[in-house]
This record gives sequence, C-alpha cells and structure tokens, in this order.
Amino acid sequence: MNKYSHKAIDKASGIGSITLQIAVIIFVVEIMVMSILVMVENNINPYFLVLLDSMLLTLLCSPIIYYKIILPYITQQHENLNIVRKEKEKQQRLVRKFESTQYQLLQTEKMASIGHLAAGVAHEINNPIGFVNGNLGALKQYVEDFIDLISSYDEATLSTEDSHKVQALKAKIGYDDFFKEDIVSLIKESQEGLERVKKIVLDLKDFAHIDNADWVMADLQKGLDNTINIISSKLTFKAELVREYAGIPKITCIPYQLNEVFMNLLLNAAHAIKESGKISIQTGFDDENVWVSIKDTGEGISEEHISKVFDPFFTTKPIGTGTGLGLSVCYGIIKNHHGRIEIDSQPGEGAMFKVILPRVQPEEHIS
Repeated sequence: MNKYSHKAIDKASGIGSITLQIAVIIFVVEIMVMSILVMVENNINPYFLVLLDSMLLTLLCSPIIYYKIILPYITQQHENLNIVRKEKEKQQRLVRKFESTQYQLLQTEKMASIGHLAAGVAHEINNPIGFVNGNLGALKQYVEDFIDLISSYDEATLSTEDSHKVQALKAKIGYDDFFKEDIVSLIKESQEGLERVKKIVLDLKDFAHIDNADWVMADLQKGLDNTINIISSKLTFKAELVREYAGIPKITCIPYQLNEVFMNLLLNAAHAIKESGKISIQTGFDDENVWVSIKDTGEGISEEHISKVFDPFFTTKPIGTGTGLGLSVCYGIIKNHHGRIEIDSQPGEGAMFKVILPRVQPEEHIS
C-alpha cells in the first residue's frame, strides 16, 4: 500500500500546468487502481479497503492538492486580479490626465480666441471712442464759450423789451447758475465714461495678452489689476477688496497664463464667501522668488479636501456650478513656470492661496 500510494503522490506532485479538475481526477483514479491491485494481491475485504482508501485520500490528498495545486492557483488568480486592478487604476489616471490636458489646451485656445477678439474689439471701439472723446472736448469748449457770451450779454445794457424777452427765454429753458454748472459737468462725466470704456477694453486685451503669448518680462501687479478690472463685478458686490502690493520686480513668465491663475483664485475666493467678507491680495519678493497671496474670509477648506483640490474634476461646489478643473489648470500653469502653490486654510476661517514663482526661468526652458 505504501509503495503504490507514494507513487501516486509523486505523480500528483509533478502536475504543473494541468488544470485543478484534471489533476484531482487523475489522482483519484490512480489511488483506486492501486487499491484494486492491493485487494487482489492480499485478498482483503473490498469494503474495508474502500474505507481505508477514502481515509488515506482525505489525509494524503487534501494537503498535497491544497499546497501543490489549489494554493498556487488561488495565488495566481489573486496576482492576476491585482495586475488587472493596477492596470485599471493606471488607465483611469491616464484618462484623467488626458482630460485635464485636453481641458488646458481648450482653455489656452479659448484665451487665445479672447485675445484675438479683444484686439479686434479694441481696434474697432478705440476709433469711435477717440473721435467721440475729441468731439466732447470741442463741445465742452464751445459750451463754455457760449456761456461766456451769454454772460457778456447779461452785462450789456438792453432795452426793457429785449431784457424781458431774454429773461423769459432763460426761465423757459431753466438757464441759471445750476444750468451752467451742470451742462459742463455732464460733458466732463461723459468724457470720464469714455475713458473708462477705453480702459476696460485695454485691460481685456492686456488680460488675454495675445501679443505676449511667449516668455517675456512682465509685471504681475499690473496683471493682477487688469484681472480685477475684468471681473470686478463678481468681486466687489460681496467682498471688500484689499490690495497690499510690495512693488515686486518683473519676472520671466507667460503673462496671460498667470492672469488666468489669478482670475481662478479670485473667483474661488469670491465663491467661498456666502454673503459678505474680505479678499486680501498681497505681494512680496526675495532674491530668488516673488509671490502673490490671495486670502478670503470664506468657509475655508477641510483638511481632507486640501490634498485633493488640485486633482482634475475635484470640486465641492453643487453639481452644475463647477467643473473641478480651475485649480488643476492653475497647478499645471504654475508647475510649468517652475513655481508652486501653498494653501493655508481652516474650516470656517477662510483660505489663503500663495503662488510662489522664480524671478528667472531656466534658459533651456524658455528658449
């Protein structure tokens, strides 16, 4: 019995690539064949031999099958599942990266389109603004001259009849000191309004900065002011804006990209404030870096979310109100500038985003 059983065990142990089901069948068949041979040789009661073989099969086969066949099979399947899971995670990361990159490219194209549009609008609007502003200047001078002329007539000696006619006409049109002051003031306010329109158009052009789409020396504080002017309606109605500029030097950068970073950070700060609050903008510099910090008095960011805010498509805003790509785009732009963004926030105490950028970019990066 021992001789045949050991041969069967060795046979089962040598099975490598055969599937689990075939291995078990072969093993059981060989045990049964050897049992019959033993029964014939020793004239043993077959029922007793079957019982004994069943016991041996349970004792001998179970550990061998488990360790030689079942365990390796389970281990291999587990490894296969891990490989599949890792591959799936890798594909998901690649998909997210692709979608983020695609979004950044779309944003870049959109900004370029805005720049071209702004340049066209600036050209088309500046011409009529120029001659309207010039005409208002001439009109203001004419009105002042007419007022002086009328004043001269007031000082002249008129007949009683003519004097009554002049006074009646003045009363009819409401000509008095207020009239004289107000008409000049209206022209002056119109000129100021035209200057504001002109500045908004130029700020829009500077914000998109299509003329400087490459690496240039630029003033970040001017970019901040241009950006604020473009989105002021979304900021000032709910937050007090405080600017504390340190007179930072110009740096090598792609201006319109950094303007987009400032726009996203400022809009996020405004969205974080529910009713009213304050947004503080500070700048600073040292021998190697410059920085811009934007701090709000909004709801703040929880600790569990801070590590995720730059992940593509992550957002805490309600569905339909945000893509979750704004800060991801900011992170990509700042990384491309060899800089970093630091976050300091506590729930209920607001948040501070600090953009730190090198004053000079590596030559090989901008060439």
